[in-house]
Parts: sequence; structure tokens; C-alpha cells
Amino acid sequence: MPINALTPIKIAGLELKNRIAFPSVCTFYCNDDGTVSADFREYFRSLVEGGIGLIIIPGNPHPEDCAGRPALSDDKFISQWRELANIAHGQGACLFAQLHPVAVFDEYNQRIKEPTDFSTEKIQELVEAFGLAARRAQIAGVDGVEIEGCHEQYVSDFISARSNHREDEYGGSVKRRTRIAREIVRSIRKSCGDKYPVMFKISSSEVVEGGRELPETIEIIKILCAEGIDAVSVSIGMTESEEYKCAPMDLPDCFNMDASKAVRDVVDIPVMLVDRIVTVEEANQIIEDGKTDMAGMARGHIADPALVNKFQGIDKAPPVRCVGCNQGCRTGASGKRKFVRCMQNPFAGRLDTLHLEVPSSYMTGKKIVIVGAGPAGLEAARLLAEKGLRPVVYEKSIQPGGLIRFAAIPPYKANMQRIINCRLERLKQLGVDIYCGIEFTLEMAEKEQPDYIFLATGSEPFIAPIPGIDGENIYSGDDVLKLRGLEGQHIAVLGGGLIGCETAEYLVHNFGKSVEIFEMRDDIAVDLVHSRRKFLLQRIRQQNIKVHTNTLVKEIALPDITIEKEDDTHTLTGFDGAVIALGRRANATLHRQIKQEFGDRVFLLGDAKNPSLAINAIEDSAETVSSFLRKHSCKV
Repeated sequence: MPINALTPIKIAGLELKNRIAFPSVCTFYCNDDGTVSADFREYFRSLVEGGIGLIIIPGNPHPEDCAGRPALSDDKFISQWRELANIAHGQGACLFAQLHPVAVFDEYNQRIKEPTDFSTEKIQELVEAFGLAARRAQIAGVDGVEIEGCHEQYVSDFISARSNHREDEYGGSVKRRTRIAREIVRSIRKSCGDKYPVMFKISSSEVVEGGRELPETIEIIKILCAEGIDAVSVSIGMTESEEYKCAPMDLPDCFNMDASKAVRDVVDIPVMLVDRIVTVEEANQIIEDGKTDMAGMARGHIADPALVNKFQGIDKAPPVRCVGCNQGCRTGASGKRKFVRCMQNPFAGRLDTLHLEVPSSYMTGKKIVIVGAGPAGLEAARLLAEKGLRPVVYEKSIQPGGLIRFAAIPPYKANMQRIINCRLERLKQLGVDIYCGIEFTLEMAEKEQPDYIFLATGSEPFIAPIPGIDGENIYSGDDVLKLRGLEGQHIAVLGGGLIGCETAEYLVHNFGKSVEIFEMRDDIAVDLVHSRRKFLLQRIRQQNIKVHTNTLVKEIALPDITIEKEDDTHTLTGFDGAVIALGRRANATLHRQIKQEFGDRVFLLGDAKNPSLAINAIEDSAETVSSFLRKHSCKV
């Protein structure tokens, strides 16, 4: 009988209903003391209700608790894990606690970082803590544990020859470097018995200079199998190789599958592959192909917790696909602790605090107009329609999508179209009308007299008052992408932000142009998330795109461009065209026109309020609609 993603599988004596797992993610949804918050509980509930077979939640075995993960460092935390286990079991899912420590400190409250700095006494204290934490999980009804042996923290550091320079029994050969991991397994066995499932998570390759590669990883896994682990989870990368550890859209989906296949070929325990498996269809394929026994899908399920139920047809709504933007899941909210967010799912980690009330009967039949079919407008339409209201969407362009239509054009950006596609599919399912090629005006508003107007009119390029900027063959980044290029071979790009860099790459990659970037700041793409920025800068170097930083463009008179750098003004020549990518400003014209007549019945969304990233536009729509429904709910 063929094995696929929905085929049950056993880890030790524990049977999972399917082979899709949610691997450990430090979300920072908990309270600061490591206690489970209402938002964390509802996030967890959404995952298990979505049909997943196994969910792995990180738990800190040491006293230094934090909001990143639920604590397992004291018996007082058993009850919160019991509650999570009961929620999982109520949906037929299984729960593992990943024993994932925070930083370790010595008696002087100084962080112990390097393996050489750990005393033998401290190592034994930590090893014992793993056993005690596993026992608490077992008492709570948690089905098994996973040892965090990859990416960061001291277990992975001890295993790696790159970071472990000890000369005692915990360093040197592969066998000795795995000693702490083997002792942790024994500690868990001593506390929980031989039948309690123990999984180990390891990076196939560290993807750093001098780091461990796959052959040695396989040797380590064999040693741990001999010690008695019941399953292995194969990830990739380290903290220093963030761009692989949590791979963005710049890398292909399932890119680490050959490593898991190599491991699977030499062990007789279940192997789980993690990293950039986005759809259940992908998971199904790699399992059918024998690349892995299980598929770990974290970001895919943060974007859409119901992926498994949708794959099975239990949930009829279209699946929402992870984009791989890494904007929210790897950076958190600006100015706040690292709280995992998601461009595709503005309710991630906020299901308790950001919820949508049921509108009152007063709202039945109310005319709601949404102006703009970009991400903010489509998200607002979706949320309102799912609560039984009937918004109508107007879009002045002949196609919906707003700026995302152009954001998806540069190399490695095609996934951005997923933002629009899933929302259009859902709105079609909900029967929401979208009228494209129609510009909603003040006159239309006065004629139709809608009860409420949501303006998602987006933003427009900021055109700086530079002499000559309105000359021929000078376009905004938006225009270049709309026109699919511009005339001439040697092109200047004014602005080294995200739009400028991606447009420059697009012109070189797609048309073979010679491009130079001019940026006022001391570096380019500084606002781009680290993992994507690393790949982008690498490609810019490979494509020989010349970059001028700390440079102010004073005048454009093609083929000449006059610049100022370090108080020196001089003219460069030979440019056939120029691209203006100096930022954006809100398109607020319609808002100014109708605000006076419609007053507080008008709501601004996304870029029309504050130009930013798509994740912020979608999040703003969710918050605005939530507030709107709260004021017009059955509870009022």
C-alpha cells in the first residue's frame, strides 16, 4: 500500500494519525515568565484543529523562563502542558515538547557561551534538568520529547567541531562531542523509561565556513540511534546561516530533502524533514518519493493552520500559502520583543486579543464599498464577507492585486502573487463582487451613498525635487515593472532601498542591462529582512551592479548625472535612462475629497494610511475591520 502524507506512522509505540508535523517555533506568544497566555493557547488550538498529526512545542527545561516558549523548569508548569496535551488529544493529534533551553548562566550571572566555558558540574546539572523536564512533560500527558540539537544553544555547540574546542571527554572526536547529547538521552530514559518517545533535531549541514557537513551529521545520527533515540528531525543551518535555517523565497521549496533521504537510507527510525515545506501537496510528494518519513511544516501552518483539513477537503476554503517573505516570522514587530507575525495570517498569535465579532442585525443589507483591490482592500473584503456582510470592491486598474502585481515580477519574487491569489479565490467563493477598471470617485460616492467606505487606495512613488527628474526615459520603479523594462543599456537607479535593489536586479537579470545604484545611506537594502538581504546582496555582487552609497543625486541631464559624495560634487556620464526609487507616499486624494461628506463612515487601510510593507497593510486591515465589527456587533 502506497505511503503518503496521510498515512499513520509510529514513533516508538506512539501512533500519529498522519505524517504532517508542526516543528518547534519560539513564537514569543507566551507571557514573560514562560506561562501560557490566552493567545498562545488559541494559536495552539488552531493548529491541532487544522488536522495536523503532531505538534512540537518548545519548552525551556532551565529556570531562566521567557516569552519565547512555555516553561518546563518547575512542577508548577505541569498543569499548563496538561491543558495543551488535552487540547491536542481532543483533536486526535499528538504533542511533543521540544526541550529547548534559553541561555545558561554561571553563579556570577554571566552567560556561558562557549563549550569550553562549561564546567563538568554545570554539564551534569543541565543534563539532569533535561530528564526532569521530560518527566514533567510525561506527567502532563505530553506524548514525547524532542532534544534541540541544531541551530543554536549549547547542545548543538557541543556537537559541532567548529564551536567545541574542549580537550576532555566532551570534546575532540565525534563520539566525545556527542557525549552531552547521549547523556541527555540517558537522563530522559532514567526519568521517563525506555518506551517514552525521544526525538533528536539536528542540522544536516551548518552551512558556515568550517562547519559540519552531511557525512559527519550522519555519523552523529548513527551514534544517537545506538543510544536509543526513536526519531530524528533533519533541519539545516545555524544562527550564522539564518538564510538557510529559515529559508526565504530565494531558495526552492523542499531544498533540504536530499539530506533527509541520505539520513533515511542509513537509519531504521522515522526521519522528519523540516525547512521550506510549504504545502501539504509538497509534503505528500516527498513522502511518496521516499525522501522523508514525515514533513515538518512550521511557516506553512503559521500562514494557514488548516492546511491538512483543506488538503483532505474537510475545510472547503482555499489554502493560504506561505510566501517565504520572512518579514514577520523572523523579525517580529518593530520596537517590540520578537513576536512572530505572518504576512498571510494577521491573526497569528492574536486569536484571543484580535478577534472578529459577529455583526448585529442592524448591519444586514448595509452597503459597504471597498476602494482598492490590493492586499489591504482584499483582506478587508474577505474578513467582512466571512462575517456575513456583503462588501463591493472597486479597483481602477484592469486587474486586482495593487502593487503586489509588480512586487511579484523581480527575480525570486513570484511567491508574492500568493498574497493576492488566495484572497481572490476566497472572495469568489464568498460571492464578493470586484469591479476592475472602474475608478471610484467622489461623484460615485455621492450617487451610491454607501453606508461605509473603506479606502485602500495604496501609495504612489515619491518624486524628489531633483532638477531634470521629469526628463525623458526617467521612470519610477513601478513604471519599469509595468512596462517590463525601459530603453537603453546603461541605467541609473536612484534609491538603494528594497524597490531600487529589486528593480536593479530585474533589469540585469531579465534584460542584461548595465546598472548603477545611487543611495544616500551608507548601505543598501537595509530595511530588508536579514535572510532575504543576504541572498539579494550576493546576487547584486555576482551581477556586477555598481553601488554608490553615501551619495546624493543633485541633477539628472541624461546622459549625465551629477552627484555629491563626501562634499565632492562631480558628474558621471553615459547613462541611457534612470529609475526613481526614493520611497513612497500615501495616495490620499480620494480620502480628502470624501471625508467631509462621509465623516466617520470612511476608513483608511494600509498604504493609504501609511506606506509600508504588505505585512503591515494586511495587519492594518485586520485591526481596522476588527474595530469596525466590535462597534457594530451583536454585543453592542
